[in-house]
Amino acid sequence: TSAVLFMVATSISEGCDLLLEDVPVSSSCEGAIDILRLMGGDIVLQNVRKLANETVADLHVRSARLKGADIPEALVPLALNAFPVLLVAAACAEGSTILRGAQALQADESECVRLMADGLLALGIEAEPVLDGIIIEGGVPGGGEVDARGDQRIVMAFRVASLRASAPIRIQACADAAALFPHFLALCAQVGMRVAQEDKK
Repeated sequence: TSAVLFMVATSISEGCDLLLEDVPVSSSCEGAIDILRLMGGDIVLQNVRKLANETVADLHVRSARLKGADIPEALVPLALNAFPVLLVAAACAEGSTILRGAQALQADESECVRLMADGLLALGIEAEPVLDGIIIEGGVPGGGEVDARGDQRIVMAFRVASLRASAPIRIQACADAAALFPHFLALCAQVGMRVAQEDKK
């Protein structure tokens, strides 16, 4: 999931070219890559190899003009953990993205989709949750305030969304985000993302 964050961040930014080294190529990662490629993402796997009995690769990602897509149901279960940031990609794409076939969503995952829809709506993006997924009409996110309800995936997804937003995004309830990806803020700074963390008052 952490690699997918930077794949989406690079894809939605202008003039970006990023090499992610030694990325574990799991079925979840492959599912997310397939979805981004379906939307027009420019992602190339290089130097695929075995490392400690695990398949890894270097991922070369370039900026791309993403387009909305009808996501094949077969890809949905593979990319469940990456849903929030993939929905950000859909929000920044041209046209509609339809993600259906997620009947197997657990209660917390369904809540995650609903929170993402609420957050995208707060930023001016049309997002409609449906029984087995979500429909998003892409555009340019505006600024605003979103509530992550402590979901670390949502926190990081909206941090990525800030790269394309027309104004700052403030994310509430993100105190536990560091638990999922403790070095995320430092890596954001390395690739040019401006993220400020405010102390809880």
